[in-house]
Amino acid sequence: MTSNESSTASLRNALAQLDEEIDQCNAHIQMLQQKRTDLSNKLQAVVYPILGLPVEITVEIFRHYVGTVSTIGGRRQSAASPLMLAAVCREWRTIAIAAPALWSEIRLEGEDVAEQGEMDRLLALHLARAQGHLLKVDAIRIRVLDGSLLQRLTDLSAQWEELSCQILPNNAFPKQSLQLPALRHLAITGEAFGASHNTAAASERLVAFSNVPALRTAYLSDFSLDMISLPWAQLFELDLCGLTARQYAAILAHTVNLRKLGINIRYAYGHEDLQTRPCVNAPSIMQLEVTGDDHSALDPIDLLALPGLKELKVVVPETSTRFDVL
Repeated sequence: MTSNESSTASLRNALAQLDEEIDQCNAHIQMLQQKRTDLSNKLQAVVYPILGLPVEITVEIFRHYVGTVSTIGGRRQSAASPLMLAAVCREWRTIAIAAPALWSEIRLEGEDVAEQGEMDRLLALHLARAQGHLLKVDAIRIRVLDGSLLQRLTDLSAQWEELSCQILPNNAFPKQSLQLPALRHLAITGEAFGASHNTAAASERLVAFSNVPALRTAYLSDFSLDMISLPWAQLFELDLCGLTARQYAAILAHTVNLRKLGINIRYAYGHEDLQTRPCVNAPSIMQLEVTGDDHSALDPIDLLALPGLKELKVVVPETSTRFDVL
């Protein structure tokens, strides 16, 4: 046998050995693939305990996870929300979409105009999935509530249960009285004292909340009596902020059924507002909390007669004269 024939034979043998090893490897791969398929089928057959819970309990767990509100916009847009729950699996998506309560408590955040489009899209999604459920809307952290965001919300004003928002002079908030049969709690802020009160006479009184049969609690910041119409006699709890002592007294003259009052004075206005010192008799008030930056926060107390008062809380800096008015 020549050397060439010997060399060719050895190459054929080596190639045959490689083919045999490849066949063995392919057989091993097929075996592993079959094992993987079997394990995958077993895994698919596993019923996770949470998927076996009654839907009502699962929804309650979801509500605790989501928390009090679902944030739309701002840096916390990716925080716990029903959108995240709906993205976990098919079963959770079905449950989340079928639970209007998960989508009914909404917080709007952000001042960037560029975010408005995405916020509008997400708000529309939440409102659609909330269906006819009562809504709790917190828009206090968005600088301007107008345009499509405001329109979407006011279209569903009959479903408002709680509303918090900032209303600035000459904004797009509805000028007419809204239909608000379910609104129980209202929190609105205006401009800071120096701006809003200088323009109060020129600004149109806000009448959107003049007919709210279920309203019982309210928070008003920088809104005096001549700036807003409310069913004052219905209120049981009221927090006021950013007004003068006389303006507090003017409002309290109309809240004849008030049980709990909170007063926050952020600035010292001097005593020009107290020269005539009209006294408001408020026998229904049983709880009073006064907070402020200095002892002038106690000035409104000097204008009130509270024969039914049972609980008083004062939060002002320590001064030698802070309790003289008491």
